[in-house]
Amino acid sequence: MSKGYQFKIIIKESNPLVWRRIVVPEYINFAQLHEIIQAVFGWENDHLHEFQFPKIGIRITGAEPFGNECMYENIRIKNLLGYVKWFYYIYDFGDNWVHKIEIEKEIEEYPYAYPQVEKYKGNNFQEDSGGVFASWEDELDNCIQAAGRSEYSISDMNEYLKKIFNFKGERKAIIKNIDEIGTPEFKKLNICLEPETRSLKIYPNDSCICGSGKKYKKCCGK
Repeated sequence: MSKGYQFKIIIKESNPLVWRRIVVPEYINFAQLHEIIQAVFGWENDHLHEFQFPKIGIRITGAEPFGNECMYENIRIKNLLGYVKWFYYIYDFGDNWVHKIEIEKEIEEYPYAYPQVEKYKGNNFQEDSGGVFASWEDELDNCIQAAGRSEYSISDMNEYLKKIFNFKGERKAIIKNIDEIGTPEFKKLNICLEPETRSLKIYPNDSCICGSGKKYKKCCGK
């Protein structure tokens, strides 16, 4: 059994607010979090997207060729969530759907390897509808949130999430300059992938495998 995070994900500028409260396993990476958000908001994954952490100056863009696949698919969300109380997920840079992800709490024991929706408000927006402001203007033409779709159902969504997502194991990345995050010295993430297997046991006072020059116990073995 692992830990989990409870998020409240709000589509900014929606009126009334459209949001989903979800719980996810703590060890998922940002590519997997993207897939979850796509599912719970009914998006079709047809556009570019990125995560933004304004407080600590970090952007994690989507997969290649426009993004950084190494960061996107290998940095676990728990590596960064301790530095912020909220962050953004932006989908479709034309329509500009800005999702504010509020970190409500850390759950000590989360028994599932898949996400779940706890609560929601509002139906899904329609893809390529022009963004929240365009959706308001088109309300009289029925070209808004639930256009051509059924009412949002938590039970149906959770059955889908349980069936589609099963995040077993951890994809691992080492942030070599993690101690600099949130300081004036920080410029951008410097990461490398941890070897999948280790032929020798690593002891706390050994040099860290990430090449930082620090002892393992003071670096990646914290």
